[in-house]
Amino acid sequence: MHDTGNALRLWLIGQGVVMLSMGLMMWAAYAWLGLPSAAALALIAALADFVPFIGPILGALPALVIASTIDMQTLPWTLGAVVVAQQIESYALMPFVQRRAVKLPPFIGLFSIVVFGTLFGLIGIILAVPLAVAVMTLVQRLWVKGVLDEQAEVLGQQGGSDGGDKP
Repeated sequence: MHDTGNALRLWLIGQGVVMLSMGLMMWAAYAWLGLPSAAALALIAALADFVPFIGPILGALPALVIASTIDMQTLPWTLGAVVVAQQIESYALMPFVQRRAVKLPPFIGLFSIVVFGTLFGLIGIILAVPLAVAVMTLVQRLWVKGVLDEQAEVLGQQGGSDGGDKP
């Protein structure tokens, strides 16, 4: 259970790094575009980024609404900034950080979001990746490491050791 808790802690830290990076990117873009309350809008975008797929869309809506009240030239620039930041986050930042944090294959994360989202809706989407991390850690600990190879690495283990289980 220690490995599972450690893996979930590493996942949460990785998620926090991604959310912080997203908030900083959005703050820089919103401030450059001259949106009022750029820091508050960036904070909303960063916090909403915790929810996969729909969170970034919901987080961008306040900035897009405010941009549309300024002038119609600011709106496409704001939308473009959101899209660029999301692409950087989705294709570069998130895979890099999560691969380094918990070594969860991206396919398993995506598959778990689809399955849990289909079965349980929004709460399933929110909990899918942490549950996948926990299940993957347990599978590695109980089956891969216990049955196949004593030297197999388990998610959440530090330094590849087994935490001192051996006599």
